[in-house]
Amino acid sequence: MSDQQLWKKIDQTSQGSPHYLNLSTDSCYYAREYVSRGGIRYPGNDRIENFKKNNRYKNNPTVWKWKILAVQEFAKELADFIPDNGVLAFMPTSKISSDSDFDERFELLKVELSLKRSDVVLIEPIILKANVDASHLGGSRDPKSIKESYQFTGFSHPIPSHLFVIDDVISSGGHFKAYKNLILDNYENIQVDGVFWALTVTHPLISMG
Repeated sequence: MSDQQLWKKIDQTSQGSPHYLNLSTDSCYYAREYVSRGGIRYPGNDRIENFKKNNRYKNNPTVWKWKILAVQEFAKELADFIPDNGVLAFMPTSKISSDSDFDERFELLKVELSLKRSDVVLIEPIILKANVDASHLGGSRDPKSIKESYQFTGFSHPIPSHLFVIDDVISSGGHFKAYKNLILDNYENIQVDGVFWALTVTHPLISMG
């Protein structure tokens, strides 16, 4: 993997080490920090806020362009990090794809990444059964509960030996653990790693405020 200066592995030294991860068995990587309650004055926050820009801005080019720029930057950084012929899956968002409020950020990311890396394989072995509350709006962060909201659909390509699960932010690690555990329930010998654009951390001055 390249671009090791940007991408870091979550370990005991990581400020926001997600409590659902087992750092001896879970390999997860992040590119930057997302400061909880920090606002867009922090560069990582600004990128994530733009990447998650609401669909209601889709017909407003002045605003929507920031989502597209965030998608392009995320894709470039992923392209520099993922190894040759890497197999990637993307974490389900809180809305099913047929919902009018479905956020297409990962669909846009897949298109952009495919333009930059024609060798990578993009798959969808797990889907969301029904809409759920987003975690930042009070939805569950418990891996067992989250796992119940997922459906394993299988592999249409040859079963990978190594799977990279992509998401924008990791906080507690609950979604990653749910996803990984469901994969391993069906194929126990797959190496499942998480790749996140940002790791949630707490700024000491903000947490005291």
